[in-house]
Amino acid sequence: MVKAEETEFDVAVIGGGIIGVTAAFYLARRGKKVVLLERCQLARGTTCNSFAWINASSKAADADYHRLNARGLAEHKKLASEFGEIALGITSCGELSVAPVADQSRLAALRKQWLLLQDLEYPAVWVEGKDLPDLEPSINFDREYEGLLNSCELSLDAPRFVGFIADQVSSLGGDIVEESTAQSLQLGEGGEVLGVETSAGPVAARNVLLAAGPDSAEELARLTGFDGFATRFPVRRSPGLLLTTPDLSPRRLLRRVVYWAENPDLHVLSHFSGGLRMGAEDTDGMVAENDDAATRRAENNCCDAPASGLPAFRKNLASMIAISVSASGRCPRTGAASPTLCLVQRASMSSPRTAASPWPRSSAA
Repeated sequence: MVKAEETEFDVAVIGGGIIGVTAAFYLARRGKKVVLLERCQLARGTTCNSFAWINASSKAADADYHRLNARGLAEHKKLASEFGEIALGITSCGELSVAPVADQSRLAALRKQWLLLQDLEYPAVWVEGKDLPDLEPSINFDREYEGLLNSCELSLDAPRFVGFIADQVSSLGGDIVEESTAQSLQLGEGGEVLGVETSAGPVAARNVLLAAGPDSAEELARLTGFDGFATRFPVRRSPGLLLTTPDLSPRRLLRRVVYWAENPDLHVLSHFSGGLRMGAEDTDGMVAENDDAATRRAENNCCDAPASGLPAFRKNLASMIAISVSASGRCPRTGAASPTLCLVQRASMSSPRTAASPWPRSSAA
């Protein structure tokens, strides 16, 4: 690796999550000399704990926002065509939303979403209840449901994706510097950016791209010394909870991302670790960073819902999941491996449009 302090870069990217690394890749591909600075290790923040469902179906109510996400989905597919899905950690799984026929309000909302997607020429198909078991044989549809199938959507092993794209940045001549904290911006007499002062030494760069996730506003304030930046931009923290079960291999209970549009709203996918990753939207408002009691309540909410819908899940995992996790990280009754809880801080825009969008249904990049 070229020593960053001895080189002048076109762009210094601060932040080694999926946004920062992907931005560095496209800049390097366009011939820019790029250095990426990460204070810890790549993909160790929100990227590592993301639900990582790449979609545009949930953005149908806002045509412009939908098209932005559809473009992101298309770009992931272009990368998959170039490098291969396995190398990037991409799974072409599709997504299935289901709503109980007895809940006319939720069923009507799902039908409205389907009609909007049709108007946007998005490949969404309405599924009658009799066909749902063929799509997801492991789900116990114990009441009458109908569904919406978005077959073009993806799930992502985000850390694998970041690692692969970071290697591409290096192969294109870019520098990846981990364990290097950006401390301040170096400015000229006219306020122009000259570089970044880091814990590993100065880095000369004519442009700086900040991609620090939910910390971006505070990070900009710290780097510039202007506290007003911390509140000037419409970025807010949105705590969320995800639960990942132990490895279920060789079983693969779900073929797609599945979203239950009922109370509680539940979203589940087959995680790259071999287990299931799930969350329930009503739990996000229950948790705050380091709030252990609320985390346990939210965990139980997540675990109760899939047990009623996945008979194999209930049979094989009830002793592991539908109980409190002991301090040892093992099931206090059976000693089996307990689920992993991810308490995540995401960045979201404080606008009515984005604040109203369910977080798990967001593009991974």
